[in-house]
Amino acid sequence: MSPHFRQQLASLIWPERWRLATGFGFLSGSAAISLALPRAAGTVLDHCLAPDPAWTPAAAAAALAAMIAVQAGMVAGRTQLLNTAGESGAAGMRRQSFGALVHKELSFCDETSSGALLGRLSADTFALQKLVTTHGVFAVRGVAMVGGCFGMMLCISPPLCAVSSLAFPPAVLIARRAGEAMKQRQAGVQTALAGASAEASASLLALLLVQIRYP
Repeated sequence: MSPHFRQQLASLIWPERWRLATGFGFLSGSAAISLALPRAAGTVLDHCLAPDPAWTPAAAAAALAAMIAVQAGMVAGRTQLLNTAGESGAAGMRRQSFGALVHKELSFCDETSSGALLGRLSADTFALQKLVTTHGVFAVRGVAMVGGCFGMMLCISPPLCAVSSLAFPPAVLIARRAGEAMKQRQAGVQTALAGASAEASASLLALLLVQIRYP
């Protein structure tokens, strides 16, 4: 990733920094609730089944339902905020791209097909949306869940935690190889789509010329 690309990406994401920060905050909170919910359910169940119960079943059910409701609200808020930020960033990229195309020389339009330009713009905006709404969510959620699960396993059984830690890096490498292969296939599909768009544009232009020549 070149410094210029990072600078351009930062200029697109920076206006949405508050939405992103709030969305990732909701994501961290929902991940924390997901980690704490099994322990909370077990603790509440122990209190309800104790000889001198400190919780009534109705109160326990209401407390767990409140936790789930808060988590659902955080998930909904996170989805809305991050989707809005991704769409805003993609719209900013489209505005910058069209502004740059307007100031290009006419020879640039003759040398570059419109299908290739539209295919590249579509691929770049889709990648920016995925960066905000998908990759960012997976990264933050993955860090939170891995850290929480690692801490829990370390408290429960250190030997089992060591075995899991040794098995985790190979799984990450396999997943990364699969992701790179999928990315290459996606690039091939985008190239084919650009070629098809260029052929369709040329065909429509030829039909228009025929209609003008032979009305």
